[in-house]
Amino acid sequence: TLGKIQEKNRGMSPGMVWLNLIPLFSLGWHFYVVAKMKESLANEYRDRGLTGDDDFGYKIGLAMCILAVSGIIPFIGGIAGLACLVLWIIYWIKIANYSKELSATEEQTVITEETIIEESPVPVNETPSAPEAGETSPDQTSSESSEPSEPQGPEPEKNPENPQA
Repeated sequence: TLGKIQEKNRGMSPGMVWLNLIPLFSLGWHFYVVAKMKESLANEYRDRGLTGDDDFGYKIGLAMCILAVSGIIPFIGGIAGLACLVLWIIYWIKIANYSKELSATEEQTVITEETIIEESPVPVNETPSAPEAGETSPDQTSSESSEPSEPQGPEPEKNPENPQA
């Protein structure tokens, strides 16, 4: 998702998310990632003129982080770990939906820009130039051509006994 956000709107580099794979360090780093993801999404949505839910998964992400840290506490760690896994799935789906929405608006922007370029009007005061001698203009059809037209299809056979046929 961070890769689909313009660089000026990112709170962190997309590659920094991989630091969550470092054991123990990830317990604190995940709080940072959730906060920066919210900040980045809020900036991008505002920049594109989209309306989001103003939360951008922050509350679910924060609860997930708290449960991950609680997972190291004896006796409640197993329950906290399971709850953390459930919230992680919900958070991931929520962020994936934001990513799809950003992709969809990005495609619409590209299509709109291409349409504007393709539909640019021709200046009204320009008149088409007349074709030079021997040339045909693109507007001329083959029937208007100065060359004699060739007959289409096979030529009928002539009967030697009856020259009229």
